[in-house]
Amino acid sequence: MASRVVHGIELVLLPGGEFTMGGPDDYPDRRDDEAPSHRVYLDSYWISRFPITYAQYQEFIQASGHSPSTTFALGEPDHPAAVQWWGDGEAYCDWLSAEEGEAFRLPTEAEWEKACRGPESFVYPWGDRWDPQRCNSGESLIRHTTPADQYLCVGSSPFGVADMAGNVWE
Repeated sequence: MASRVVHGIELVLLPGGEFTMGGPDDYPDRRDDEAPSHRVYLDSYWISRFPITYAQYQEFIQASGHSPSTTFALGEPDHPAAVQWWGDGEAYCDWLSAEEGEAFRLPTEAEWEKACRGPESFVYPWGDRWDPQRCNSGESLIRHTTPADQYLCVGSSPFGVADMAGNVWE
């Protein structure tokens, strides 16, 4: 799978094609906003292998003078930057676009779901059965965020995208 690094962010190229979006029709925990499952076609696109970390977000704040819309408390440098709003993510992408001279944006819901579930449309990034050993969830009893790459080897999606289940709410 193709990858590249831009401004310290590892990006992976996801292939174009169809995938099934939405929870499986027979899945007991499916939410109403995940139904009905349906086929979606996406062109190929780049997505970050890891969530943006506090260190990366702090660099943006210092370089741009951006004032986050929520109280921003610096966490561990390699942990996902948590408690940010959509507008803050867009501002980060605008800054990154200006820094790099190419367009960056937040993924659409369909792009995020394809990156998470893979071509097999798994329920979870690693498969169809919940496994609390593959991510930082309430069941892990860690009670704080973990490094964005901590579950890379056991919890990544089929495309190698990490931390798509657990750790922080997206």
